[in-house]
Amino acid sequence: MTEYPERIWAAEDRQTHSTMWWPDDAGGVGVEYVRADRIEELQARAAAVEAKLEKAVEAFTRIDDLTCHNMPMTAREEQAVNREARAALEKLKGQTDD
Repeated sequence: MTEYPERIWAAEDRQTHSTMWWPDDAGGVGVEYVRADRIEELQARAAAVEAKLEKAVEAFTRIDDLTCHNMPMTAREEQAVNREARAALEKLKGQTDD
C-alpha cells in the first residue's frame, strides 16, 4: 500500500466557494472518495455481501415456507424449522463450507 489515505472527503466551503479536502472520516459531511487502487477490492467485498444477503433471503423464504400455514406444527416440524434456521445462520456467519 502507499502512504496516501484509503479515502478522502471533500466539501464546498459556502463562504469562500472553495473545495476543502481532508483524509479522515468527516462524519458524513461532504462527498467520500476512495483511492482508485482500492476499487476492485471494494467491489469484491460488495459482491460478497450481496451474496450473503441473497443466501439470507433464500433461507428466510425456506423458513417462511415451513411456517406459513395456520395450523399448529408437530415437534418434528418445529425441529425441521429450527435446523433450517440454524443452518442458515451458520452459512451467513461463514461457519460452513457452502
